Parts: sequence; C-alpha cells; structure tokens
Amino acid sequence: IVIEDTPTPESLIHTIAAKILDLKVLELSIQSELENRLKIHDLHLTLASLENAIKSLSNLKLVIILYETEKILTDNPTSISAILRLWNIQRNQPNAKVSLCFIGSPKLQEISQSLIWSPLRAALCESIIDFPLFDHQEMAYLRNRLQSLTGVKKSSAIINRRQNN
Repeated sequence: IVIEDTPTPESLIHTIAAKILDLKVLELSIQSELENRLKIHDLHLTLASLENAIKSLSNLKLVIILYETEKILTDNPTSISAILRLWNIQRNQPNAKVSLCFIGSPKLQEISQSLIWSPLRAALCESIIDFPLFDHQEMAYLRNRLQSLTGVKKSSAIINRRQNN
C-alpha cells in the first residue's frame, strides 16, 4: 500500500482500509465489518476493524510505503500514533503482519530525533530509504549519465518541469 499525500490520521487509516478491501483478500464477514466502519467515519472503530482485518490475513504481510515521510509526520504529528498502532500489530511475533517503508530525504534522519517522534523511532530505524537532495548541477550530471547509458533522451519540457519541482 502506497501513501503519497500528506494524510491526516483519518485519511491514512481510511486509505489503508480501502486499499486492503480492494485487494479482496479478506473473509466476507471481516470485509463487511471494515466496509461498515468506513461508512461511519469513526477513526477508533475503523482502526480497530483494520487491526482485526490485518490479523486475519493468513500468510500475507502488509507493507505500507510512506512517501515524503518527513512531510507527513511534521504536517500531521497526530499520524504518528496511528502509524505506530499499525506497525505494532503482532510485532512481537516472529512474522510481523505490518512492515513500514519510510521514503524521505536525508532530512528525515535528522528530524526523526525530535522528541515528538520518539514513539515511532524504532519503526523508523527499521526501514528508512533516503533519496538524496541533489542540486541543479548534480541532477544535470545524473540525467546526462542516465541518458547516455540507456540511450533514451528525455524531452526538454519534462526536464524543465522536474527541475522546477
């Protein structure tokens, strides 16, 4: 499950629940319970049903990929408890049910040391993937090298758009 926006705890839980429902891997009773919880928009009830649904997945592991983690957690610090609760589902068992993959810039390591993030620090240490922040010259070199190796040229419009973001 990939989370790319900056979700509130409610939208994070609802997105994960909806994506699990889309996979159609749940028993019918658990699936209908989770669907009903999504309709009433109660974070705690939905999270409880989501936990039950994840626990019911036999021989499956849920991998949640959070892009721009530092933005998600600084814009919505209350998301920390929701993410931590998901990460802790059957954490003490040999085969944990949930794995988190934090995608962020090198800044993520730095700000993860702040006090508010301390409950999530163990999860962060388990799986952080850094994407370096390159300046214009470094990006130009990497782009030219990639184009040279692959033989695929990128249009000027795409290059200009990526450099401006």
